[in-house]
Amino acid sequence: MIQKLVFVCFFIGSISVGFSQTKTSEEYVELIEWAGTVDEGLQLGKELDKDVIIYFGMKKCVPCRFIVKNAFVTEEFKKYSEKFVMVKVYDDLDKENTKNQEYVKKYREQYAIKSVPTMVLLKRNGEADSFFTYIKQPQDLITQIESYYN
Repeated sequence: MIQKLVFVCFFIGSISVGFSQTKTSEEYVELIEWAGTVDEGLQLGKELDKDVIIYFGMKKCVPCRFIVKNAFVTEEFKKYSEKFVMVKVYDDLDKENTKNQEYVKKYREQYAIKSVPTMVLLKRNGEADSFFTYIKQPQDLITQIESYYN
C-alpha cells in the first residue's frame, strides 16, 4: 500500500513539474531583430537594399506559437533572417489597445491577410508573395521562404 502511495505521489509530482516547465510564446526570447513598424521596415529595406518579410501573427494562434518556439528563438533562423528586414504585425487581442488594433487592421487589409500565421515577402524588384506557414523546425520556414526565390 505504501509503495502504491509513493508511486502515485511521484507520478503526480512528475506531471506537475512537466506542466510548470511548459513555456508560452510570451516566455520565449526571440532573437530576431524586428523593425519597429511596417513603414519603418519598408524604409529600412530601401536604405539597406534588402527584401522585407512581414510576419502576421496573433496571441491565441497555436501555429504562431510554433513559429516563435521553433524558429524565432533559434540561432539558425536568426542568422538566416539577417538577409532581410523583418517586421512583425502581431495582434495581442487586447481590444482596449485600440492603437495596436487599428495598426493590425490597417496592414491585414493592405496585404489581404485572411489567416495567421502568414508571411509577406516584399522583394526589392517589386514582387510580393504571401504564404501561410506552419513549421516544426527552423529549416521548414527557411525552405518556405527560399521557395519564393526559385
